[in-house]
Order: sequence, then C-alpha cells, then structure tokens
Amino acid sequence: MKKFRVFLVGASLIVLIFALLFASYELIAISKKFAEFFPEFSNMRLPMLVLCEIIVFATIFALGTGFRCLIFYRNGNIFQKSMLRGLQNIGLSFVLSIFAMILIIFYTNLNLDGSITNLFVGVGIFIYLLLSQVFFILSDLVAEGTRLKEENDLTI
Repeated sequence: MKKFRVFLVGASLIVLIFALLFASYELIAISKKFAEFFPEFSNMRLPMLVLCEIIVFATIFALGTGFRCLIFYRNGNIFQKSMLRGLQNIGLSFVLSIFAMILIIFYTNLNLDGSITNLFVGVGIFIYLLLSQVFFILSDLVAEGTRLKEENDLTI
C-alpha cells in the first residue's frame, strides 16, 4: 500500500509541476491580451507578471522539493538531515510566495481604488500561510526524530 501511495503522490506532484510550467507560459500570453483589452492598466502588466511568475516558480520549487522528500520517504530515509532541509525549503518557498502576494496587494492598491484581485490574493496568502506552517511543523517533527535517532545510535 505504501508503494501505491508514494506512486500516486509522486505522479500528482509531477502533473502539478507540468501544469504550473504550462500556466507560467500562459501567464505571459494572458498578460499581453489583458494589456490589449485594457490599455489603461498596461503599465501594471510587467510588475504583476513578474510577481505572479515568482509565485509560480516558488510553488514549482516547493513541489520539486516535495518530490525529492517523497523519494527519501520511499527509501526509508525519513529522519535524515536532507529530509529536514527539504521540508524547511518547502516552507520557505511558500513564505517567499506570501511576500510576493503581499507585494501584489500593495501594488494593486497603489494603482487601483478597489480590486477583486486583492480578495483572491488574500485567500492565496491564507492558503500558503497554512501550507508553510504545516511544512515547518513537519520539519520540527523530523528534527526531533533525527535528534532522538542520533541519541539512540550513540547509546547502542
């Protein structure tokens, strides 16, 4: 059952990575079309595109690191320093995305009076904040397990 679960999660991570790479490519085309339809917002195109791409690539990094941690899990290397660093890197990539989302809110507020974009970005901040905290808690658990494993290895 463990092998099937690992395979299912790994396949899902790979599909998500490719979907985000496709979305990253499509963001460029969408931003060009949006600037053509709404020329009054064309000055916002590049900064918003860069911030959105930062979020996408930070998420891709988190998924790729998650895939690497999944391989460690499959091989039984759970309480290792590499697993700990991987989980911490996932949490940090979500924090980086949160900073980019906060910049989106500030930039949107500077250029527009009211925008529904801030509502969606606020929901994204909440989701990424929860995800980052989950991975930081997991990294704390792995750190404690690693410490206990090293203590037991020393006493034997």
